[in-house]
Amino acid sequence: MLTSSLLLLGVAAVLGQVAWTRARASLQPVRVRATQPRRFR
Repeated sequence: MLTSSLLLLGVAAVLGQVAWTRARASLQPVRVRATQPRRFR
């Protein structure tokens, strides 16, 4: 039961992060691109 709850938390965290990233990118595409310099790639 512990592993299943941890798995659900992990999936929820990933989905939440993806949704937040998409929302922030759609709202402020310029700022999101500016916060990701090319030198870090």
